[in-house]
Amino acid sequence: MSSSHLNLHWSVSLEIRPGRFEYYGKACMLFVAVACLAGFSLALALAAIFLAYAQPSRSNPSLLKVNVSQPWELTGNGVHQRLILRQFWQGPFWLTLHLENPFNNQMSGKLITIWPFTVGKTDWRKLRVLCHAMRWNRTLQQEAP
Repeated sequence: MSSSHLNLHWSVSLEIRPGRFEYYGKACMLFVAVACLAGFSLALALAAIFLAYAQPSRSNPSLLKVNVSQPWELTGNGVHQRLILRQFWQGPFWLTLHLENPFNNQMSGKLITIWPFTVGKTDWRKLRVLCHAMRWNRTLQQEAP
């Protein structure tokens, strides 16, 4: 039995929502700036007010349909794009995908960082398996005579 064949029927659809890191980052920058200029207690009060009353930006989530065969599909805000995974980097708690448009090489690529707590355990595992399967599939294609 040949182990060089991949199951090409695996796929997963991920709902990608903007993280709240930007929101908390703004609160931290506000705290540091005010602490440097006016003191710690005023900075703490303003940062608390910001976190209590400011709303993080609410944008519509995007949907990334991932499968072993390329291209992948990214939809969001009324735009539908077909993208190819060129490369990915796996950190201890994240996965950064470098996606490019296969039909327009002049268009710059997209970097999307996905965190496991934003997609759920099962989808996180499937995404990692599919990324590694894509890399393995590409390696097999390059080695084929």
